[in-house]
Amino acid sequence: MKKNALIASLVFFSSLSGAQTVKYELSGDYAFQINRAQISSWSVTSTCRDKYGDLHYAQGGASIVYNIAIHGTLTFGAEEVTLTATRDSNFDQNASDKTVKITWSIDGQCVPSVEDGHAVFDPAKVTSLSGAYSIDATHGTGEFHLTSDPYGVYFLTAGISYDCIVGSNDYVVPSTMMLRTYSTQNPDAVAYTGSAQQIFSGDNVPCPAG
Repeated sequence: MKKNALIASLVFFSSLSGAQTVKYELSGDYAFQINRAQISSWSVTSTCRDKYGDLHYAQGGASIVYNIAIHGTLTFGAEEVTLTATRDSNFDQNASDKTVKITWSIDGQCVPSVEDGHAVFDPAKVTSLSGAYSIDATHGTGEFHLTSDPYGVYFLTAGISYDCIVGSNDYVVPSTMMLRTYSTQNPDAVAYTGSAQQIFSGDNVPCPAG
């Protein structure tokens, strides 16, 4: 009995010593959405000179807090990433300013009447960009930066879309990514945050590193 127990223990610890090393990789398409709050304002200033020659000023306008959403697809290849995205809530400064109306009394007293107007948003904009990414194969974290875009993106992966074993390595393609942007031009810029979920299809080939 003791001999059998010893053999079982040796087999158990031997299996542990051959445990696979997990290596994270990105492959295929991910549907994503990132968001951030934004405050925008619009205004117009007008002047009037009264019958006594005095100059009067009046200003109209307001501000609004709203959500900016960017959503689309991220496609990962060998160290390259392509983004196709739609941005909603595109504030139009000029058109918003034009909604402010200021009129003056015609009695020479220059009494203003102000309509503060409203925010105007342009239609959604579609963008396609490409760039490079890097991933820490051990921890599943990394970042990517798109050419000509002032934002980079940090990501943290989670879940398993598919994996396979090659030798002593277990290559894992994550199903989910948590995203947070950073500005390459303004470190104080408000970050977009969101997530990406892999779109699994027959084009996803297991063992991308194999």
